[in-house]
This record gives sequence, C-alpha cells and structure tokens, in this order.
Amino acid sequence: MIKQTLIVAGGYGTRMSPANNTTRNKSLIEYAGQSMIGHLIDSLKEGGIERYVISSGYHNNKEIRRIVEKKNIDAFVVPVEGGFRKIPYYLQDLLDTRFMLVCGHQPLSADFVQKMLQQAETHKCVITAYDNLIHPFNKKRRLIYEGDSQSVKLRAINMEVEGIDKAHKYVRNPYVIGKNIVRLSKEEDFQWTFSHYVFEHWLSGGSLGVVEASMPPEFDYDEEFERTKSFLKSRAFKI
Repeated sequence: MIKQTLIVAGGYGTRMSPANNTTRNKSLIEYAGQSMIGHLIDSLKEGGIERYVISSGYHNNKEIRRIVEKKNIDAFVVPVEGGFRKIPYYLQDLLDTRFMLVCGHQPLSADFVQKMLQQAETHKCVITAYDNLIHPFNKKRRLIYEGDSQSVKLRAINMEVEGIDKAHKYVRNPYVIGKNIVRLSKEEDFQWTFSHYVFEHWLSGGSLGVVEASMPPEFDYDEEFERTKSFLKSRAFKI
C-alpha cells in the first residue's frame, strides 16, 4: 500500500503577482488560516499518508521545516535545486518503491487522497483527470482522458495541430508513480513530464488508475489561485 508522499515545495512562483505571492513561494501562500502546504499536509494525513519527503528550496527551507514540525508528521525536509522533473531522482534514496507525487501548493481533499491510494492497490500508476469545462487548461500539449475507470483510454494531442472540443478531460498531477518512472526520466535527461512516462507505461500495457478530481489543479497564476481559494472555502475551512 502507498503510505508515502513526495511533496515538491521549492520554486519562487514567479508567474504570480507579488501582491499574492508575498513569500516568493506558492507553498507558503496563506489562506483560510494557514499556508497552502499546511492545508495539503492536513488532507494527505487525513487521507491515509503516513510518511513525507518534502523538497524545499534553500530560500524557504526554514519556514517549511517550521510548518512541518508543528504538524507532527514523519517527514524529511530537504533543500533541492534543479527543477520539478529532477527532484524524485535526486531524492530517490529517501523514497519507497512507489509513492504519491504532489506539488506543495496543490489543493486536495482527504477523499481524493483515499481514492488515489485505493486505485494504487490494483494499478502500478495512478494519475488525476480534470474537466476542461470547469478547470480550463492552457497548455498546447495535453493528455486527453476518455473512457472510464473500468476502461481507461488516453491520447496525446497537440492543440496547435489537432483541434478538440472544449468539453473534454485531461490528465496531470498528482500522481502515484514508481522508481521505474524516475529512472526513465533520468535516462531521457528529464526532457518530458511525468505524465509522458505514465502515458508510455499505459501504452506498453502497464496498469493505470485514473481519479477524476473534484478540486482544481495546482495554480501558477493569480486567476488560478482564485479557484483554489474557492475550493478551500467550499471544504469548510475556517476563514
């Protein structure tokens, strides 16, 4: 069973305005009484995660450690530089054979975490699906999710080449992946996202679980942060 999460919480959040990102780190942005990573840890813990590996930056390591100490969890907090795709490789000695991978500013709910872990009991990899009508995705390259949890179908598209109706579902993080995915990423010099390697895993006949998200994906811009705040408020956090 999956009991460990790798939380990626470094970076500077430069695509957000200084007014919203006063800490220069999205994981430390506060709303509803605590930081984004604080909300995340609460949901992961309630959903069944017991052990944590957290990659910070050097600029926010002290503050992340302070938050983690207050949460009283089994965690390593390690400052790492080098980008999201390289972090699991750099921290592989601290990771289980399979683990959940999530960004430190990702809004989650305990029931979503439980569904991810349940899917991981029968599938090697698990990925998250979002509804484009509710949470529009601005990336040109995306993985489209079709079918259902009993008959998963994925296809990779380039929006500049292939048009697609706005009413579709796409997949991205959070993930449950294994060290085999991390090794593939390293062998190809970290040029692709983890979604790419999960897609390759599925194409080669590997088992894949998909959980349809009730929450928005991670945020990069101010307007995306607004939908995260709405989600947190709907989860009845104290404002």
